[in-house]
Amino acid sequence: MTIAIQGSDGVPQLWEPTTLDQLDKYEADLEAALSRSPALLCLESRRTGIYGPFAVFNQLALGTPLGREIYPDITLLTASGDVVIVEVKRFINPELRERDVIAQAIDYVSSLTALTADDLARLFNGGIHADWGELVRSHFPDDLQPDELADTIRANVRDGNIHIVVACDKAPEGVFELARSVSAQSHLGFSLDVVEVTPFVPKDGPADAIMYVPNVRLSTEIVARTAVTVTYPVDATSPVVNVATTSVEEIEENLAAAQAGTRRSSARIWTDQEVEDAVLASDNPTVHELYRFAKEEGYGGRIQSNSPRVSAAFGFYMHVRRHGGSDDPMQFFNYVDGARKLVVYVKWLPETVPEAVLAEYKSDLKAALGSAFDVDALEPNVLLTAIGDNLEAFKDAVRKLQRRIDPGAAAGS
Repeated sequence: MTIAIQGSDGVPQLWEPTTLDQLDKYEADLEAALSRSPALLCLESRRTGIYGPFAVFNQLALGTPLGREIYPDITLLTASGDVVIVEVKRFINPELRERDVIAQAIDYVSSLTALTADDLARLFNGGIHADWGELVRSHFPDDLQPDELADTIRANVRDGNIHIVVACDKAPEGVFELARSVSAQSHLGFSLDVVEVTPFVPKDGPADAIMYVPNVRLSTEIVARTAVTVTYPVDATSPVVNVATTSVEEIEENLAAAQAGTRRSSARIWTDQEVEDAVLASDNPTVHELYRFAKEEGYGGRIQSNSPRVSAAFGFYMHVRRHGGSDDPMQFFNYVDGARKLVVYVKWLPETVPEAVLAEYKSDLKAALGSAFDVDALEPNVLLTAIGDNLEAFKDAVRKLQRRIDPGAAAGS
């Protein structure tokens, strides 16, 4: 669209939309504009219950439970007690077209929920120890009940009630649909909004003038849940806690269904033959070889979970024994038809694999795939091109783990 601003002389000045890339600007430029003017994020509404003023923090060093550091572009503490994390993306950033931005959101939420009040105080105080209540009071000096505000922020962080906002200069096709497909959860949940903050420049004016105009569409549909299970084994000295989160692979399928508007009608159970037909129709030889590997060497020839799916998918299964004593076929990697990546599952391995064996497996994958494999990720996404370039080494790493878990297992049995 074009915007016209009429001056006192009655002559309209025309402003035209553009992108950061066309202006030779970067994500840091949009981040700076949003930090100076949080109103561009359109956060304050009856739906969200969020209201200002806002305390703005840029590039906080947030530690993950696995010891990595991640850096949300903007983190906002609000006078309403809400916590907002803003991830800034340029239109040309491929992460806007992939599920990576969802994985980042999950990373941020899981990392924040693990923090104590002391951890929070250090996080928002530049790594220096501080009293959480005093810190909140210093950022909201006009609040009449700062202790209550501090408790509310802390409770929202603990319960995972985090607002994630993806801010971009132009939203690629399908991104607003992605915003509709994630909503706040009752437990360890988060909401996701996408805000398109379009830069406008005057058609015939100075090139250094930029006007940012926001456009937001909001989320309505649940695609992810986290369940916490606590069990008390007989004769155990302490309980066993298991945290199960909807996998990124499942989220991708749910998003695809939501974007198509056919979640209930398009998801179905696929037969093994249908999966094979879909896989062999691919023109990617790496997909073919991974399928043969899963079918011929995976546990019992099993290739899928037999649960409703939007797209055909297959995985490599092994026979494992959980700490509680149950025997299960577990999936070690998964491929969804049409994807450019393979999901390698790591998050549940500590439940079934001795620590030394897990460390060796990660080391083998790192040696096979190099920088393509993120050793600290719970569900590393590896490009098919990287798998194809190192296919035999990848298969050998999986085979080695399979032998360590069940030395008596024969291939395909």
